[in-house]
Amino acid sequence: APMSDLPERSPVAAAPISVVLLGHGDEDHLEETVSAWTAYLAARGQEYEILLAGDDQNQTAREALASRHDRVRLVHDHPRRGPGASLRAALAHTRYPLFFYTTCDRQYRPEDVGPLLQWIDRVDLASGYRVWPRGSRRWRVADRAYRWLVRVLFAVRLRDLGCWFLLARRSVFDRIPIQSDGPFAHAEILAKANFLACMMTEVPVVYRPPTDGVAVPDQTRLGPLLAELYRVLADPQFGPAVPPPPSEPKA
Repeated sequence: APMSDLPERSPVAAAPISVVLLGHGDEDHLEETVSAWTAYLAARGQEYEILLAGDDQNQTAREALASRHDRVRLVHDHPRRGPGASLRAALAHTRYPLFFYTTCDRQYRPEDVGPLLQWIDRVDLASGYRVWPRGSRRWRVADRAYRWLVRVLFAVRLRDLGCWFLLARRSVFDRIPIQSDGPFAHAEILAKANFLACMMTEVPVVYRPPTDGVAVPDQTRLGPLLAELYRVLADPQFGPAVPPPPSEPKA
């Protein structure tokens, strides 16, 4: 829907933002990527934090980055469990009303967060969809089948489930615990948000395909992906609709 047709929500676009950069063990451009994000967020003039989560094979470089940037923190989790587990661990450490995640590489540009922020006062989540360079390989049959399957089973009608570039109100995740450890986590978030009648939109973002042709997180391994899809479909978990009242102090 056009932005003007959507109802106003509580304004949050200028609120502090938590940015999660998900690593994957191939971080040759780690310092370049983190520097680009810190420069962009600092230029916006709003409070921010950056959390580095995921595969930390390059632990020494990550620790050095965190020591040089006071807004950068490491999330120590179990990286080999997958991007969903890393994202879940990062959520537990975020402090701000806006929550954003993407991959810690050069696939996406920091400045493409701007259009998502323009939408967030009228929606609960804003997700990117990839605009590929001219002449590059685009959708595979498996990508189309996966999108169709998620649409049929979960009624998610967004066009690009492989685009890990999402901005949300942090409060949304009070009702959306992430069950998936692997790359189904992104679709799980969208499916649960859709079930809870959250307002969502999709915004184009510039995409730079990796040189090896495999997107990160890797969604080409259909076996684990479908296993997590089935687990969420068979036993979807949600947080409490109303926060529990504070416990009475003991006499």
